[in-house]
This record gives sequence, structure tokens and C-alpha cells, in this order.
Amino acid sequence: MSHEELTYEELEARLARAEAVIEVLRGEQVDAIVGEKHLALVRLKEVEDALAESVEAHRRLMELSFDGVAIYREGEVVFANPALAGLLGAEDPEQLLGRDVKEFVSSEYREVLEDRLRQVRHQGEAPLFEERLVRLDGTAVDVEVAGVLTTYEGQPAVQVVIRDITAPKWAQEALSRYAQELAERVRQLNCLYGISALVEKPGVTLEEVLQGTVELLPPAWHYPEITCARLAVDGQEYRTDNYEETAWVQTADIVIRGERAGTLQVGLLEERPASDEGPFAQQEPLLIDAIAQRVGRIIERTRAEEALRQSTRELTLRNRIARVFLTTTDEEMYGEVLQVVLEALESEYGVFGYIDEDGALICASMTKDIWDKCQIPDKDIVFPRETWGGIWGRALVEAKSFYSNGPMRVPEGHVPIERAIAVPIIHQGEPIGILEAANKDTDYDERDQGLLEAIAGYIAPVLQAGFERDREERERRRAEEALRESEERFRTMYSQSPISVELYDADGKSVDANPACLDLFGVDSVEELRGFSLFEDPNMPSDARAHIERGEAVVYENVFDFDLVAREGLYKTSKSGSRFIDVRITPLKGAEGVPGGFLVHVQDITERKRAEEELRETTRLLETILDHSHVLVACMDPGFNFLRVNRAYAEADGRDSSFFPGRNHFDLYPDEENQAIFQSVAATGEVFAAYAKPFEYAEHPERGVSYWDWSLVPITEDDGTVTGLVLTVADVTERTRAEQALWESEEKYRDLVENIDDVIYAADAEGVVTYVSPSIEAFGYTLSEVIGHTFPEFLVPEDSRSAGETLSTLLVSGHSVGENEYRILSKSGEVRWIRVSSRPVFADDRVVGVRGVLSDITERKRAERQLLEAKEDAERARGLEGERRQEAERRRQIAESLADVMTVLNSNQSLDEVLDYIAMRTAELLGNQAVGIYRLEDDQKFAIQAARGLLVAYATGRDIPIGHAALRRAMASREAVPVPRLGRHPSAEGAATREALQETLARTWGDLYQALLAVPIIVGEELYGAIALYYSEAREFPEEEIELATVFGDQVALAIENARLREQVRETAAIEERERLARDLHDAVTQTLFSSSLIAEALPRVWERDPDRAREGLKELRSLTQGALAEMRTLLLELRPAGLTEKALGELLSHLTQAMTGRSRVPIRLTVEGDSHLPDELQIALYRIAQEALNNVARHAEANEVSVWLHCEQARSRLRIRDDGRGFDPEDTLPDQLGMGIMRERAKSVGATLKITSQPGQGTEVAVDWQEGNGRPSDD
Repeated sequence: MSHEELTYEELEARLARAEAVIEVLRGEQVDAIVGEKHLALVRLKEVEDALAESVEAHRRLMELSFDGVAIYREGEVVFANPALAGLLGAEDPEQLLGRDVKEFVSSEYREVLEDRLRQVRHQGEAPLFEERLVRLDGTAVDVEVAGVLTTYEGQPAVQVVIRDITAPKWAQEALSRYAQELAERVRQLNCLYGISALVEKPGVTLEEVLQGTVELLPPAWHYPEITCARLAVDGQEYRTDNYEETAWVQTADIVIRGERAGTLQVGLLEERPASDEGPFAQQEPLLIDAIAQRVGRIIERTRAEEALRQSTRELTLRNRIARVFLTTTDEEMYGEVLQVVLEALESEYGVFGYIDEDGALICASMTKDIWDKCQIPDKDIVFPRETWGGIWGRALVEAKSFYSNGPMRVPEGHVPIERAIAVPIIHQGEPIGILEAANKDTDYDERDQGLLEAIAGYIAPVLQAGFERDREERERRRAEEALRESEERFRTMYSQSPISVELYDADGKSVDANPACLDLFGVDSVEELRGFSLFEDPNMPSDARAHIERGEAVVYENVFDFDLVAREGLYKTSKSGSRFIDVRITPLKGAEGVPGGFLVHVQDITERKRAEEELRETTRLLETILDHSHVLVACMDPGFNFLRVNRAYAEADGRDSSFFPGRNHFDLYPDEENQAIFQSVAATGEVFAAYAKPFEYAEHPERGVSYWDWSLVPITEDDGTVTGLVLTVADVTERTRAEQALWESEEKYRDLVENIDDVIYAADAEGVVTYVSPSIEAFGYTLSEVIGHTFPEFLVPEDSRSAGETLSTLLVSGHSVGENEYRILSKSGEVRWIRVSSRPVFADDRVVGVRGVLSDITERKRAERQLLEAKEDAERARGLEGERRQEAERRRQIAESLADVMTVLNSNQSLDEVLDYIAMRTAELLGNQAVGIYRLEDDQKFAIQAARGLLVAYATGRDIPIGHAALRRAMASREAVPVPRLGRHPSAEGAATREALQETLARTWGDLYQALLAVPIIVGEELYGAIALYYSEAREFPEEEIELATVFGDQVALAIENARLREQVRETAAIEERERLARDLHDAVTQTLFSSSLIAEALPRVWERDPDRAREGLKELRSLTQGALAEMRTLLLELRPAGLTEKALGELLSHLTQAMTGRSRVPIRLTVEGDSHLPDELQIALYRIAQEALNNVARHAEANEVSVWLHCEQARSRLRIRDDGRGFDPEDTLPDQLGMGIMRERAKSVGATLKITSQPGQGTEVAVDWQEGNGRPSDD
């Protein structure tokens, strides 16, 4: 062993032996040598002590370092600091010692590790390199590693420093992704811009726009070179040249007016890795949806424009056909209508025929050329069904329209048919005639078919009306026979009816009563009631008595006191006490409107009254409990249909409590798991409870997930049968979310503490750094280069002064100053951004130093700058797109406005309302401040018909202060006349002298209006007047604006023409209504009175021979007379519609049922409960529905008995009409047959629901339910 390798103890031993030798020698030379050796030993001891201190400081530094430090020897870890233990997921550094270093290196980085170790062994160190380590829990972490050769415990070893770079690496990758996505967004915006440019290109067709859209798609996608596209809509396809069917495809629906009309597909011709999370997976689905929506709007707008043109064309043809109907005979009508059809379709030949009662086609009109040129033997205009053939025969048999653009096969001698179109005339689903056209110069298409179908639909009711006249005569004969049969049934019903019925004469004296009535009042025969006066009944309320004394019907409920009857001796009765009764008294009209008697219906309602009161008390208590509970409560039947919910339940769903009854819980809130729970409770009868159960509203996805505590309790019978369920629910969403947020916050804080990679520093009271973590080396400085200096010394000059002032403030005030951002100069001269957060350190209430964290935010600053630049670029692109969208939106508004105007034109609004609406829409679209629609009077002066924005003085005068000449020029030229700048005084136009008021208005006119656009109104060929559009500023008028104003002028002309036609139609309808009433009067009342007169003439002779038979005749005579009176009252109501709202609905139904009974002999039982006042529209609708239903019973049901039940409350009404007739199968009946269509329309118009229930052989029930809040009309 050499001297340098001896330990201190060995040297001491040798020194002792040397001293022994010296003691023997005792020479001067030896003493000198011993002195030198002793001095060397002392110095060696000092060096060893310094080395031990250095080693201990180095070990302490490694333990406190924020970077992981490890020393491994021969492949095993022999030292690890706490930072490395935390980085690798170990609780203590001891867990890492003795392990093979390769255990912590990801497999793909192990070759790199071997290479770096060889480099350390040969060169003594290895430069900084990246690796991926595997933590003890199996997760990976990206790190930077630096290695150096060292000596540990006297043996060679390798020391490495490891730094976590996961966060910076993720930030770099995110920045790269953002840049890539921005480039993709630019391509997407270019695609959208290209589509907008296509749409705005003049003269471009819809097909060209759709094909161009498909070709613009691939360049906007992530992989344009392998992207293909396809668009399919309405049976048409548009593809890119490279389109192929592929498995990697994105699809979006093209929706037009809320319905799916086609699809847009973008596909990849090759598969791309699933790990590609770029724009193809994230942004492109949004892009394809946006483009699909744009395509839908383009198609919708194009169709709307086409529909507008087609609607105008159809309206013109309808006006011509209406003129034909009103001005020609039936014989001439066929030829005139056919001529309109041929002109509209630009066809050479045509036929207009109808189907007679035997089912044969009668060609009532055909073009003269066909008949004259046709050389077929025995030609005829009558075609029996078995001879139907060709395109017209197929159209009639299949009740469908057909057209063909190829030569037709025709019999020898027939005129050649090159092209043809045939449209059946259909009424209520059955063909009743046909319109044909042939030999158009160009092909027929769907527009021709649609136009001809519109004409056929318009004339179908006219043809059907003629057919109905013949059928009504046959129906009348059958009705008379049914009437005779029903009279006999009525006699039987009266005597056997459970409802009490009494008859009194004009003086109120009792005349007759049925057995049910005798039983109710406790008398044995009618004779015991003789002499009893209705007017003197002490149990009748005084107001009811006043009504019947005036000859008015009355309905009331009251207590009937039998003891009072006995005390006053009105008649003998076997009953005592009192009963609740429901009474309906109906005056029987006699001569000159004076009551000829009274019909009284009485029902005992005592038990019903008692039950109603008990039910009200129970319901009131239950509703009070439920409505004041904060817990959500719902009651359901075993099928989970709502019976009742409390106010809290309804408010939680944003609905009214009335919405729920009758609806199924899982129709509103579909959830398979909950449904299984409900079914289990209903089956087993066991209670279920759940806590903090998540729930999502199917109809309100924007509310997100909420959490509820809820229970489901079954309601059971004694035998365990579940008859209902009670659901109670409490909202615990806020509590649950708070618990989740707390847990997430703790997880985030723990992760942040474990992975922080910032610089930690400490400074004394002077701001001089006394400690800094090794992370400072990222800026190129060593620890010694920073310690002993202040941080502002390392900042750029611009930030150094500010940082110094902030540090001074902190040290003086002792208050934290928050976070600050500065620029630091790295050792290499690079400027980097840092964020500094500092707080004071106190000792005995004095600031003794500063501690803080310094974070490198250079990459974040760079990313923010790039993101800001990207946002600015995107904002500019968005601005350009917004301008294009505004223009497209204006065009859409024009199209929609024109469509809205056409809708108003086709409505039943008055001419003034239509013109006001057109004036309003004109101002909205053309931007004018005022508009006036003027009519040219016979004296050649203009009279205003509609105005918008004009002062009252201008709108009411007959003379126009300014613009008069422009209106005259517009009418003379029949074209719009723009006036960009108006004169200040009428003399500028050469106007005549005016009165003083008009002159004053003219002088002030120029202060209000500076420009004018005059548009003529031409109705047919007649110059009707003009429209004047006034503008507050002088301006030029573009051609597009003049054309749009001209369109509004045409619409005004069309509205005037429609108003004239509607007036003609109203006059014709009034004549037809008078004729119908005359027929009804003859068919119903006259026949009944004739039968009555025959019976009355025969009664004296019959009475002499057989009094009993004569009495039966009297009853029949009374029944006929009552029926005739009821029919007369019904007809009077038809002549005076206001009467339908002046009387109670119960009274109207009484008239209606009596008339129907008298006419059809079918007994009808009428029950009215609570006949309260109803809104006019509702009362008329219910009356008409009842009228239609009873007509159906009389015509089709063959019933033995009919019941009509009406229940009215203040906010609810119900009507039921039920018969025991033959019924029908709803599946085999068209919706518009049997008047069902019109009944549904009447119910819908007042917000009521109508349900028709029927089965063959089981009768029919018509049910109408109305409740306030469902569209109730108001009389206010």
C-alpha cells in the first residue's frame, strides 16, 4: 500500500515505531525528519475534515434538489434523492436502492440508455438527452437526463440528474396542433366562401350550385388528395370524379323545412390511423353539418322562389276558373274550363269529363279537333268502366296522375298523340271526373302535373255539388221511411224512459206525465196531478218562474220539499221529506211566439249532490297538502300514467300541473333502468328508494345531469293488488355537485404539488438571494452565480427597475404583491419570460426575507402571441363571411316576405287588411320612411286606400302635395318611375294652384321627403292607381329595388282582384244558402205538417169508433207538431247565426235533438250539467259538431237510441254523442268521410280535442273535450 493510501490510524502506528527508532538514534537528522512527518500528518487531517464537510454538503444539496438525482454502480441504484423518489412514485428513496436501473426505463428508450452509459464511461460525461421513465405504478413520464462519471464510496459510479419535462412537452405538442387546426380552419372558411360565391353567381342553376358544392369539399378536408364527396337529394346525386364507396365516411342530413330531404357524404379512399386526433376527427363533423345546413337553406330558398311563381300562376288560373263558374251555365262551363287548361299547359288537345252515377266516363267537353279528326267507327263520348284504357283509364282506376312524353298507342283512325297528361278529379278520395291534355310542344313535367292537379282540386267541389242534388233526393225518400219507423220507437221510449217528463198547457196546468215522473213525485196516476199549476209551484225559485212567465226556457237545481206540497194541498203524494232535483223547463212555442205549453224534464240528483260534496272536501284537503309541499309528488296508475302531480313537481319540469294527467311517465322521461324499477314495484308491491340518482331531461338536454333522492310507494288493495303508485322526489343536485367539485379540487392540488417544475428561491432582508433551487440552471446559471446577487440584476434593463421597486415595496410593507411577469436574460443572452410570485418571511413581526417561486412562461407567451395572431386572422375571415351572410339573409328575407304576402292574399282577410300588410312589408324590405297606396277616382284624382308612415294630414287629403306628376307618369307608361330628388314646392312639377291647406302641406312636404318611387297598379288591363314610396333622403334607385317595388305593385293588383272575386263568391254563396234552407223547410217541416193535417182530419172519425186509438193518434199528432216546431227553431237559427250565441248551449241542443227526433223517430236522451256561459266561438263549434254527429246518426247509424251529454264548467266543457247503431271500422274510413274532417277542424279551431270511437255493430261515440288554456277563444 502506498503512502497516499494509508489511513490516519496506520500512519500513527508507523509514527510510534519511528519514534522508538528515533529514541535509539537520537540524532539531529532524525529529529528533523520526524518534525516534517508530523507536520504532514496534521495537514492531512485538515484536508480530510474539509473533504468530509464538502461531501456532506453535496449530499444535502442532492437531497434538497427539485431535480431527481441518482447514482448507480454496476447497473444498480446505490443512491436516490427524495425528488427522484417522488418522480418515480416511491414513498421513500430506499424503495429504489438495489434495483436495476433498466426497470425504470421504457422499453423503446433502453438502447439510448446503453449508448449514453458507454459515452459516460469513455468520455466522463454525457450531454443532455430525453428519455421516458416508467413509474412504480406503471405510468410513463418524459424527462431530460444528464450523466457524469463520479466516485461513490471510493468506487467508480455514474451520477445522473433527471428533470420532468412532461408539461413543457405537452405545451409544445398542443401549440403544434393549434397551428395545424388554424390552417384547417382557413381551408374550411375558403370552402364556405366558395359555396356563397356559387349561390350569388348570376344565372347559376340549382344543379350547378349543388355540383360545385360537392367539388369544393375535398380541398377543405384534412387529406384532400384521398377525399371524395357525394350529395344526394330528392333522388338526384352529385359526386366528385374520384368518388367511390368507402368504409371511412362522414354523413350529414340535409333538412328542408324540418324534414330530412337528402344526405351529404365525405369519405376517405384510404384508412387513416385511429390515433390521428386532428381536425378530421374534431372539426370536420361540424363543417359537414354546417355545409349540409347551408345546402338545405339553398334548396329551400330556390324551392320557395319556384313555389311563389307556381302559386301566382295557380292563383291566376283559379281566378279565371272562378269567373267561369260564376258567369256560365253548366253546359258551357266544361268547354270554358277546358280552354283555360289548354292555355295553361300550352297543349293542342284536351278532354274534360265526369263519371255518372252508373260509373261511366262522360266526356262533356273535348277540343273540336279530336272529334272532327277522329275516324274511329261508332265514336262516342260515353265510356263505360270496362272500356277504360290508356293513360286516362289508368289515372281513373288508380286515382293518380300520370304523364308520358312518348308517342301513345291509339286505335286506328284516332288522332296521333305524341305527349299526354291525365289528372283525375277526386272528391273525398274517389275519382269523379278527369282532365286530359295532349301534344304540348315540349315535354310535360311535374310542374305541369302539379298545376293540373291544383285545377282539378279546385273544380272537384263544383262537380260534386251537382252529383249531390240527385243523391239528396234518394236520401230524402229513405229518410221519410226511417222517420215513420222512428215515430213508433219514440212512443215506446217516452213511456219507458227513466227520466221524468211532464207536459203543461199554456196556463201552466198539468196535462201529462210519464211513469218515471209519477214515481218521482209519489202519485199513482196523471189524474192526481190535474189542476196543479206550474206557475204556483212553491219549490220553484222566483227567477226561474220569471223566465217561464216570459216564455223562456230555464234550467235549475233546487230542493223539492214534499212536506210543503202536502201542507199547501197541491196534490196527494206518498213521499215526505225533501230531495235535490234537476229541472229543465222548455216552452213549446205557439202562435205569434206565445208559449203553447211547457215541457218539463226532472231528475232526482240527491245522491249525486251528497257524493259531490264529500268528494270536494276530500279533494280540497289532498290538494292543500300536495300544493304546499316542497317535495315533488306524483300519483300514477299501475301503467305509470300520471293521475295527479303537485305544484312543486310541475314547476320542476317547467310545466303546468294540468299538462301531466293522462300522460305516461316514460313517454316524458324515457329511462330503461327506472322503468324496470317501476315495473318491479308494480309487480311485487315493495317500496323502492334511491339516493343521489343521476337524471337527464330528455326534452331539456341543456339542463344537464341532475341528482335526486326518490322513493316509489305502491298503493295496494287488501289482497295485495297494486292499484296505483306514489312517487316522491327531492332535488340534491347542488349537494352532490359540491361533493364532486371538492374531490376534483383535491386531486388537482395533489397533482400540482407532486409535479411542479419551477425555481424556488429565498432572499434576505436586503433582497440578496441566499438560496435557489437547481432549476435555475435551465437559464444557464450555476447556483453560485445567483446566490449573493439580487434577482433584478438578471433581468433586462426595462424590467429590472420595476422588479426592484416591487421587491422594495414587499420588504418595507410586509404585504404580498401578487404575481408579476418579467423578462430575464439567460447566460447565453437569450431573453425569456418568467412569472414571479413572492411573499415576505417574518420573524418577531419583522420582515427578515423573501421566499418565492419563479416559473418559465416563455413558451406560453409565444403561444399566446401566435394564438392572438391566429384569432385576428380568423376574425378578419369571419367578418368577410358575415358580410356575405348579410347579403344572403336579405335575399332570403325578400323571398320569405313575398311568400308571406301570398299567404295573406290567399287568406280571408279584408282588402284593407291585405293592403295595410303589403304596405308594412314594403317599408320593411325597401327601407322607405312612408308609403301610400292610391286609387284613381272617376274625377281623375287620387284617393288613398292604405298608408304606412304618412302624417294624418297627408293620408286623409285627396290631393297629393308632391309626387303627383310621378304617379301620373307611372300610370301613363305602366312602369315604375323613380324620382331621386324631389322639388321643394309643387311648382317644380307644374302643379295647379291648391287650396291654402294643401299649399301649406306642399311647402312642408320637402322637409320630410326627399326622394320618391312611383309604381303603377294594373288590375287585369285596367289602370287602377299607383303606389308611392317616400324616402327622407335623396337617393338613387338600383334596378333590383325598382323590380322589387314592381312586384309589390303586382301583389296589390292581385289583392284587389281577389277582393272582387271573393265578393262575387259571397253573393253566390248567399243565394245557395237560401236555396238550401228552402229545401230543408220543404223536406222537413212541410212534410211533417202535411202528415199532421192528415191525422187531424181523420181523428174525429176515429174517435167516434175507437177512442183509445184516437188517443194514440193524438200522441202521434203531438209528436209530429213538436218535431215540426223544433225543425222551425233550428232553421231560424240557421237564418240568424247570432242566435247560436244568444241562447245557452243546452237550450240549442234541446232544439236540435227535438228536431232530430221528430225527423228521424230515433229517441234522443239529452243530459245537460252546468250549462254555464261559453265563449261564442266555442259554443258555435260544439253546436256544429253535435249537429254533424246527429246528422250522421240519422243518415247512417240505423240506431234505436241516442244519448247527448253536455257538461259545462267555468273553465272546462265536455260533449258526448253516443248511439247504439251499426257503427263502422275507423281503419276502413277515410279521415274526411262522415264529416269527421270538418268536426276535427272545428274542434282544433277552439283548442278542443275530438275523439271518435266506433266498432261495427257496437255503435259510435263522438267525444269533445275543451279546457281553458288550450287555445280557448276569448270574448273579452
